[in-house]
Amino acid sequence: MKNIIFWGGFTTHVFELTRALARKGYTVKVIRYTQGANEKRTERIPQYNDKNVEIIECNDRDKAIQICRQYERKTTLHINGSIKVSNAPSFTALKYLLKNGYRVISIPQEGFQLQGLKGKLNYLKWLVYLNMTWRRNMTAWGLTGLNAERQFRHCGVKQEKLFQFLYITQQKTDNQIIKNGGGKLRFIFVGAIDKRKNIIPFVRYMQKNFSEKDYIFNIYGSWDLDSELKALVADDTKIFYHGKQPYDTVRKEMQKADYLILSSLYDGWGAVGNEGLQSGCRLIISKQSGCSVFPHIHKDLGYVFDAKDFNTLNEIMNEIFAQGPLSDKEKKRIIKWADMNISPQSVADYFDKIINHFFNGADKPAAPWTNH
Repeated sequence: MKNIIFWGGFTTHVFELTRALARKGYTVKVIRYTQGANEKRTERIPQYNDKNVEIIECNDRDKAIQICRQYERKTTLHINGSIKVSNAPSFTALKYLLKNGYRVISIPQEGFQLQGLKGKLNYLKWLVYLNMTWRRNMTAWGLTGLNAERQFRHCGVKQEKLFQFLYITQQKTDNQIIKNGGGKLRFIFVGAIDKRKNIIPFVRYMQKNFSEKDYIFNIYGSWDLDSELKALVADDTKIFYHGKQPYDTVRKEMQKADYLILSSLYDGWGAVGNEGLQSGCRLIISKQSGCSVFPHIHKDLGYVFDAKDFNTLNEIMNEIFAQGPLSDKEKKRIIKWADMNISPQSVADYFDKIINHFFNGADKPAAPWTNH
């Protein structure tokens, strides 16, 4: 395999992987769709381009087909996860590629929501997608977490086509431990203030059950429930809502924290979990989130609870308060684990083995973050 072409959006997560793969000797190209691009997902991309990664602007479907035909099938791998985004050139490309026998891998591929009536309809839709349309010709699926893998298997996709993958986050070069002043336990939440992220019920749980404990809980983010959260913590002396803040500011606050909270009712992955580990935090994460795979397999990286039943948190939180803040040694151990297992270069090494498995007959590798 010589060429790797990425379709479907030039986000931070894609950027880090493309750079790492280019360093391994692949010719890497990114097809960037700029019309209607989601600024929230692209704002943290460095302003310079890696000389080894070529960015190709593509805003129409004819050019997408032209790009597909330009590269030889035997020596080119296409990365395209535009399974449903029918208005984008990347979707046109994906349909063309899979109908015409090209090699395509979808990464990172999230699972889908199964709750309620919408969940049942989602299941039926994906059952059709994966078995009765051109999408069934996908070479392989890189799935975000164990939940997604179970769902795809339940939909009849063969295990040999599935492998674990994740969203990649920027590796901070200044990821030093920042001393936890005052010796208090410090929690942090970073994300949307909305129903799906479930942070307001989590705050209420903390206020109801641990008002006598000594801790600091910093919350960063914004969305449609801002006003409700502001009112909820207005007079709280332990829980502080800071709204949306610059990325570097938030990462520094992560370095001060002991535990990162991800309380989502559903999260395909939850890349903030990566950032928490890279900053030396342990995780308190719902089982409904893809990156719950981290503490599910590695118990020393945190705890998993049920976002629909906060009673499952009682024993966890009592244990956390009894243990107190993390030591510098523990935080350094977590950062080292993240550097070894979920850094852009370690993921690129893993993906290189995936390519050798599917196209050269090598043994199928396990994702580094799933190894005990």
